[in-house]
Amino acid sequence: MMTYKQMAMRWLCGLLIPTFFLITGFRLNAEIKSTVHGKVIDGETGQPVVGVEICLVHFKAWAKTDKNGKFIIYEVPYGQEEIAFFPPSPYAYEKVENAAQPIMIEKGKNLYILKKLKYGGAIEMEMFDPGTNSPVAGVEVNLKEIALDRQTLISDSYSDSNGKFTLDRLSAGEYTVILQKDGYGMKILPGIEIQAKKTTSFKVLFDSTSKARVTGRVICQETNVPLKDVLLSIHRIDRYGWAYAYTLEDGWYSMFDMEPGLYKITIFGLKEENGKKEEFRIIKKAYISKDYPAVVNFTVDCTFEYDKKKKE
Repeated sequence: MMTYKQMAMRWLCGLLIPTFFLITGFRLNAEIKSTVHGKVIDGETGQPVVGVEICLVHFKAWAKTDKNGKFIIYEVPYGQEEIAFFPPSPYAYEKVENAAQPIMIEKGKNLYILKKLKYGGAIEMEMFDPGTNSPVAGVEVNLKEIALDRQTLISDSYSDSNGKFTLDRLSAGEYTVILQKDGYGMKILPGIEIQAKKTTSFKVLFDSTSKARVTGRVICQETNVPLKDVLLSIHRIDRYGWAYAYTLEDGWYSMFDMEPGLYKITIFGLKEENGKKEEFRIIKKAYISKDYPAVVNFTVDCTFEYDKKKKE
């Protein structure tokens, strides 16, 4: 079965490319005669790697390395292009968001690319409920690589019926693992080390009594009218974690199954005054406790900081 990461990479380069693209590339225009070719090798041994899939993202053409690690794509339109490499195991998949590398195709000039592959590692987890003495299936698993400055997740999969989750071909490095399941809340495991050519294995205990929740209401101050369809987004302040919800007809919102801790709560919406609509943003902080609803209400004023900054 194709993994989420494989599907994402297939999507990146287009799913509906004919099979003959894999062999020669397709001649879209006989007058354009630029060629992209190259070789993929093992970054440690220098030996050629067979079976690496290569994609030109915009041209939507695929190639595959032969027994000598070589590939070629003909008749590529000149201009800015992106190339992506999808190696087989045990080599690491590059992060989906960084898989495509920019290249420049010049008319009538061939472009040679030498790609060196790094070995990947694997993570193996078992989700277990100590209260019921049973595995926990359907836990959503996301991983964030610490080296990235942004909150980019590189996985979106679930534990199986035996509570197990495995993901291979990860780049070596330190990760934060974020686990979520309704009724169990969110667990955040920082500092998980993935080593090349090795599998990091551990068991995660899920206690169904550890959930926390927050509720409240968003009301217009002047009219005391509740505001519906307002987006509320909350983020953990001390470490990674998030949730979101929209207000109902009566202005109420609720968020459940979160890990207790200090959160920043932001609301976004539109407020109508004298027939005119204005967007607003309000930020508050709240500590969300275990098994106790933190009540965080918002009152929307006629003047608010967000709009003042926009007008200045």
